[in-house]
Amino acid sequence: MNAGFNGAALVCVLLLTAFAAGCIGAASPPTGPGPVASKATVARSVTKVLAQDSSLGKILVDEKGMTLYMFDRDNNGIVSCYGQCAEKWPPLIVKGDIMRGEGVPGRLLSIERSDGLRQVAYNDIPLYYYAEDKAPGDVKGQGVNNLWYVFNPLTGPVYPSSKTTGSTQAGAQPSTTQAAASTAAPTTTAAAAVPGQFVANTADVPDGSSFDFTYGGDKAILVNFNGAYKAYVNKCPHKGCPLSLGGGTLNCPCHGSVFDPLTGGVNKGPAASPLTQIDLVVAGGSIYAK
Repeated sequence: MNAGFNGAALVCVLLLTAFAAGCIGAASPPTGPGPVASKATVARSVTKVLAQDSSLGKILVDEKGMTLYMFDRDNNGIVSCYGQCAEKWPPLIVKGDIMRGEGVPGRLLSIERSDGLRQVAYNDIPLYYYAEDKAPGDVKGQGVNNLWYVFNPLTGPVYPSSKTTGSTQAGAQPSTTQAAASTAAPTTTAAAAVPGQFVANTADVPDGSSFDFTYGGDKAILVNFNGAYKAYVNKCPHKGCPLSLGGGTLNCPCHGSVFDPLTGGVNKGPAASPLTQIDLVVAGGSIYAK
């Protein structure tokens, strides 16, 4: 009787021990990285463009400080450097997000190339490296073949004083001879930045519209009248009232003076002197005030 009872008790103990071990094993967390841990390791790439001081003044560079250039044959955001040209002048290719760094007030965007890649552009101007630049701060590509220039984010391309403009149409691919010529040594002509400030992109000021900005501490107005860009200090010389574009004229709402948007001259009203005009430079799809 006791032997049978002891045997039965032993079997129960063994069964309970096995059951408990199974429950403990089932409740144990799985080993190794789970889905959350693997997601935490995923990082999105960023292509960054910033402004940096150089021997040519403040210019656009990448996040490593490598100089970026513009190609004078690119127009209206159309890339024209491929093949051998692109080997010497590698494009700044988009990798993930595009980010503006300190000192870059303009617009960064990606434009599609005919080879399927997407290239970073600043205010519609495609950006490139120069293969001979080996370290941050190098500007060996400046002035090469009178076509390649560093870019000041506020004033535009840093042209040499003796620059001559090429005549190739926008979007035309350089010939093999032109591409090979781009490997020539940089010119030694001293570079001088175009004076002025970035105002707007041409796409932001369609025909018949105006754009307000600040120039030299004064309020100013940029107008596009029949495809001609003009800018003036935005105050009527009679009483200093701000102007507006409408009906093909610049109008002062305070006392009815009307001005010619192309010359700033007085058409009618009590204003006796013309508007103060601001000189402009239009380059690469951007408008700059001198």
